Amino acid sequence: MRYLFLKCTTARLDGFCWISRGCTIWNSYGISIGKNFASNQNLLMDGIGGIEIGDDVGIGPNTVMLSHGHSMLRKGDYSSEQAYRIKPIKIGSRAWIGANCFIKEGVTIGQDAVVGACSNVITDVPDNGRVIGSPARPYTQAMRDLLSQVGR
Repeated sequence: MRYLFLKCTTARLDGFCWISRGCTIWNSYGISIGKNFASNQNLLMDGIGGIEIGDDVGIGPNTVMLSHGHSMLRKGDYSSEQAYRIKPIKIGSRAWIGANCFIKEGVTIGQDAVVGACSNVITDVPDNGRVIGSPARPYTQAMRDLLSQVGR
């Protein structure tokens, strides 16, 4: 049933996709999904600014992908049109996004990239990139930072 709903309401849905129970998808007209997409429970996707997902992408549970946001740097009225941003999210083919992640508007996640669990992705992830943490940074850098703190 979820598949049929998405097939009728998204901009593009190629081939098979698996949408688990508890997923919330808003503004699906702005979402484009490739073949063999799989999402786990409680995915929240808002496609108002556009979300483009490549082939063979997997997304873990409790992940949030918002293609819109508000600037906190602007003084005054945070609900004004100038403070509101709409930018597309792009996820390349064969990418994997772990559990409990947040993907910010305007972010591009490259092909074959991996986003570790509990990551807050606020900048682009290159092709074959491995990121982890909050904010998400390259895996080797994150491990180096962690080991330097342990050694103190």
